[in-house]
Amino acid sequence: MLPNFLCIGAQKCGTTSLWHLLNAHPDIHMAIPRETRFFSEDIRFADGLAAYELRHFAGWNGEAAVGEKCPEYLYLPQVPQRLYEGLGADLRLLICLRSPAARAYSHYRHNIAQFRESRSFAEVVESESKSLETGERNPPPFGYLGRGLYAEQIERYLEIFPKNQCHFITFEAIAQRQSTIMQSVYTFLGVAPFQIARPVSSGRPPARDIQLQSGEHDDESIVTVISSSRSQPARPLKQSLKTLAKTALGHSPQSGAGGDTIAVRNPSKELRTFASRISALGSLPPEITAEDELLINRRYFSDDIARLSKLVPFDVEHWLKRYRAPEATS
Repeated sequence: MLPNFLCIGAQKCGTTSLWHLLNAHPDIHMAIPRETRFFSEDIRFADGLAAYELRHFAGWNGEAAVGEKCPEYLYLPQVPQRLYEGLGADLRLLICLRSPAARAYSHYRHNIAQFRESRSFAEVVESESKSLETGERNPPPFGYLGRGLYAEQIERYLEIFPKNQCHFITFEAIAQRQSTIMQSVYTFLGVAPFQIARPVSSGRPPARDIQLQSGEHDDESIVTVISSSRSQPARPLKQSLKTLAKTALGHSPQSGAGGDTIAVRNPSKELRTFASRISALGSLPPEITAEDELLINRRYFSDDIARLSKLVPFDVEHWLKRYRAPEATS
């Protein structure tokens, strides 16, 4: 059985929480792993639909709704046509949105936690803004600004799929009104109402989870990775530490009073530089400030937000004004 619906994004807009809420329904079958990236990555797509079905949907047991979620599907331009040709014209699409500036900052924090980024948020915004001026879109795992140009991405889909097959949801609704919002999602997918046992976390990370420290010990250079125990680490950050330990050192982090640590001995110049830059960033706030959010939305997203307001059934123009909570969903 191939999917009859997809959650296509946007990244850092509540799609993981939505996956868990969908997966809890007894008449919905979700792909494993959560993001197959089959339609977005050429090397996976080349394997063909039969491999896609066997790898990710072999466990289907007659559920009415079958789907997966992959935020890259909204962002990458080759995906809509591939979905149409592979999964058919009746495919239903779930699309999650939030303030583009808030999404960009959450994306930035995620990349810091995954050891993909060491620049300041101001640096990454300035750098990508120059790419946008030339029409470039930074490829995953980047695209801090490009992924927030929702209108141009949604318009690509509406050229192929009818609007009544798209269901739009706000990040705020997923975080704050899950029971109400999910009933409308279940109706859209054609499954019976279902009571959620308990709320699913929106996945907001603590303010300080991971540190890189570069220094000397016994006349030897060393970079220490510290996962703070002051609060429970968000899963992606904890997984980053475990992954680093497994791939680089072949053992688990050492636990102590200050948290879990990994010591990388005799680090390369690149790692020492990376660690120094991360350390210089200091403690990152968990969320973007209201002032910066408004400034970035007005500077980089005003035209796209105006176009988006004509495509979605809730207010998005408040992203360009003083904040107020939007309508929950279509």
